[in-house]
Amino acid sequence: LVGMVGIVTTEISPDDEDRKGRVRIEGEVWGALAGGDGGIPAGQRVTVLAMRGTRVVVTPVVAESNNSG
Repeated sequence: LVGMVGIVTTEISPDDEDRKGRVRIEGEVWGALAGGDGGIPAGQRVTVLAMRGTRVVVTPVVAESNNSG
């Protein structure tokens, strides 16, 4: 799963003590933790950084700018 891209389906709070954060990756829903200090809203595209137990650690996908012209 590391390196794969998914979509946050349930907001991931910064500490996620309530374990509600969820992401959909390749049609499967996984519990998720934010890889940084802030939360990640539902609908955000994320990249999987690591696995922590049965949950994935994710970070938001940074949009690439197209400077080809």
